[in-house]
Amino acid sequence: MFETPRLQYKIITHDDFEDVRVTLNNEHTCSVVSYFEWPLTDELVKGWCARSQTGRQNGKEFLFLAYKENQPAGYIGLHLEEPTRAQIGYWITEHFQGQGLAGEMVEGVCKLAFAKYHMEEIYATAAIDNPASHKVLLKNGFTITHDAPIALPNGDQRPSRFFSRLRTTGHA
Repeated sequence: MFETPRLQYKIITHDDFEDVRVTLNNEHTCSVVSYFEWPLTDELVKGWCARSQTGRQNGKEFLFLAYKENQPAGYIGLHLEEPTRAQIGYWITEHFQGQGLAGEMVEGVCKLAFAKYHMEEIYATAAIDNPASHKVLLKNGFTITHDAPIALPNGDQRPSRFFSRLRTTGHA
């Protein structure tokens, strides 16, 4: 659907079950993504694929797999919440971490959100104990807005940091 210098992106469909599983099948990744639990189950992966199709159909959620050299390198989602405000979320496949791909994904989807969907603000959350994600967001023009807990699927609360990027700030 779109490209950045090193990555190609496509909307997740039911056919992408194995690629979604590859990007998530890591205990640390599941622990920092607030929608998943470890061990990863087929039901969670199927649910994510179904969520992508439903979100695309209703025009509110666009969930992308990012590929590097035809290998699933990660995921980034754009969740349109208000007419001009959206949330992003992302993760990187374990063996692609540390290559700067998260920053490239964040910048790419921000450009898409501002240009195609006319968003004025994009926000993201990251676990307090995930400094790598904090760094990615800050490098891409986001600012810290506040800290607050986020409910996890098991009912626990995870301390999280909220970030915001306005159309008039950042790199896009």
